[in-house]
Amino acid sequence: MAPIFDAVIYCHKLGLIHRDLKLENLLYSHSKQQQAVVKISDFGLSRFLGKNGLATSIVGTPGYCAPEIIH
Repeated sequence: MAPIFDAVIYCHKLGLIHRDLKLENLLYSHSKQQQAVVKISDFGLSRFLGKNGLATSIVGTPGYCAPEIIH
């Protein structure tokens, strides 16, 4: 889990938000777990924000969104 958190923190430091992070968007670089590097994929919904920016558009996969977001 730590490499995923490190990657997200790195993106946030650059001002980049993924907005669709889910298991299907995490890829292993190798079939053997001990040799694998986890990579984040599908940055199609990502965007850059300024220091005081807000992401107000609703995006993501409906099956992974909170019900209050969908309604």
